[in-house]
Amino acid sequence: TMQKRGLPIAFLMTAGNQAQTGLSEMALGLIEDDRVTSLGLHIEAFDSVAGFERLAARARELRKPIIAMKVGRSEQARQATVSHTASLAGSDAASGAFLKRLGIARVDSIPAFIEALKLLHVTGPLPGYRLSSMSCSGGEASVMADSAEGRWVNFPVLTDTHRAHVKSTLGPLVAVANPLDYHTFIWNNEPAMTATFTAMVSGGFDLNMLVLDFPRPDRCSDTDWWATLRAFESALKTNKAQGAIVSSLPENLPEEYTAGLMARGMVP
Repeated sequence: TMQKRGLPIAFLMTAGNQAQTGLSEMALGLIEDDRVTSLGLHIEAFDSVAGFERLAARARELRKPIIAMKVGRSEQARQATVSHTASLAGSDAASGAFLKRLGIARVDSIPAFIEALKLLHVTGPLPGYRLSSMSCSGGEASVMADSAEGRWVNFPVLTDTHRAHVKSTLGPLVAVANPLDYHTFIWNNEPAMTATFTAMVSGGFDLNMLVLDFPRPDRCSDTDWWATLRAFESALKTNKAQGAIVSSLPENLPEEYTAGLMARGMVP
């Protein structure tokens, strides 16, 4: 609850050793609340296979995705669970297979847990795995490209027609690709950025990302960054597309920006 990443939390509940009420029962009660858009579970042990099956089925009916962080990958973690709650964590392979069968996504860290819940709160489940990325730095574009390695998501190569469309908004000095490094030739030129972003987002991607690190307010003004945000917002609305603002470090997207971004329909 002390996170500063802008995740709106409706409820926080703890299950203890689940001697009377199990995690799946609690989750079934929470997921019925209209204020709950998605559910995050920190799982030490499964209280009931049938209970989790009921939970997963009801979540699908309500279109409320579930994210789980299941401990017990290591022997030390499994032993800690026994001493902590007197429950058995079980085989990690079996736990992973069970969650996969239920359609519950598994993450391995608290930061990933929070970021996944933020994404699902704003967009709901994405329809596919096709991503686009835009940044004004080649280094950022490379980092984004590498981030998809080993995962189901991908950055599709642009078609010739799509590439030409984007190219027409940037000129001959910019190599057009996905992820896109649009350079700084058009920085703070809102009409030009709107044209480029609109052209790039028109590719029918499942999620469009704009890499944007806000400056420290004690060192410089963020005025120029808002033109970039407005251009991206316009591009998303024109194409009826889903979008996210991505920062290279969490502290470069402070909490004071996140509520406003969500109100604009963008994932922070």
